[in-house]
Amino acid sequence: MSTDTLAWWLVGIETDISRLEQNRTIVLSEFDAREGHHVFGHPSTISFLKEACRMSGGRAKRLVRSARAAGRHVATLAAWRFGQLSADQAQQLFDISYQMPDKYEAAEQVLIDIAGDTTDQTRQVLDYWKNTVDPTGVALDLVNQLERRSFELSTLANGMVTGRFVMTGLAGLVNFFV
Repeated sequence: MSTDTLAWWLVGIETDISRLEQNRTIVLSEFDAREGHHVFGHPSTISFLKEACRMSGGRAKRLVRSARAAGRHVATLAAWRFGQLSADQAQQLFDISYQMPDKYEAAEQVLIDIAGDTTDQTRQVLDYWKNTVDPTGVALDLVNQLERRSFELSTLANGMVTGRFVMTGLAGLVNFFV
């Protein structure tokens, strides 16, 4: 098979995957909105995806978050469905809509229109917009802090317990200095 043929196949496969991702996002958005997970005895859509689709919790969480954003921001979803945005660009916009929901709603169509042709250009546009809307980075910083929280415990061979945690600055102040 020639390199040209391989390239053609790769582009075609990516196009097909993008269509499947769009369809999954739409179906998942509707399933989540209807709280379909309850029908199958799950406490959340993430739990349903983890068991029924055998996916990791992190991936399930990302997909649900994107589906919820797509349900709220139909212009972004439409731009993706009609090829104005790639799957990665749509994901970047969904991510920023989750981080700054009030600000994104008012700017959605403008951000779609100026997103650029590549994911790098989209990232630059979104970075500029975030710095304009939230120059101190407070809103973004809090979201990043919440997403980076973690707590790990391990039992040592001698029976002692050791652990590691990462928490937001505010949680640290409240828990350790009050």
